[in-house]
Amino acid sequence: MNRNLESELDMLHEEIEEYRIRGEKLNSELHERSNDFELWEAEATTFYFDLQASSVHEVLFENKVHELTGVCENLEDESASKSIKIQQMRERVSFLESEIGGLKALRFHPTKRLSRENQTKYRTSYQAHNEDHTTQQQGATNEKRTAVSNLRLTKNNIFFLNKKVEQLHFY
Repeated sequence: MNRNLESELDMLHEEIEEYRIRGEKLNSELHERSNDFELWEAEATTFYFDLQASSVHEVLFENKVHELTGVCENLEDESASKSIKIQQMRERVSFLESEIGGLKALRFHPTKRLSRENQTKYRTSYQAHNEDHTTQQQGATNEKRTAVSNLRLTKNNIFFLNKKVEQLHFY
């Protein structure tokens, strides 16, 4: 009996040892699963944070796209406006160039006309002076002065016309 008891006791010890080993294995597995769970929980938190960050980036990106769309529309409007202004300026330049051309064409015509008038006046003055030198000497002198004065006026007119043409070149 004693032997039976001892053998039973040995068996029970072995069983206890097996249960203890099995308990340690289960405890180790539980600890490992707990670590896995914590790791998965950390990954889930990271994914959730990334999702929220992506949502914020999406909103910011959409706002930036809307802003840039508005800027592009404004630039298109500004470009169209400037194109119109450029066209108006080209028309004005063309008009001013034609005006300058007209003034250049007229530049010598008034001078020739004034020069002919002055020559006629001078001839008249000279002829009158020769016809009656003794009686009209004083009148001829006055007419010469008038002719000289007219020549000065002609020079002033030419100077004025040249200045006007030069001013138009600057525009």
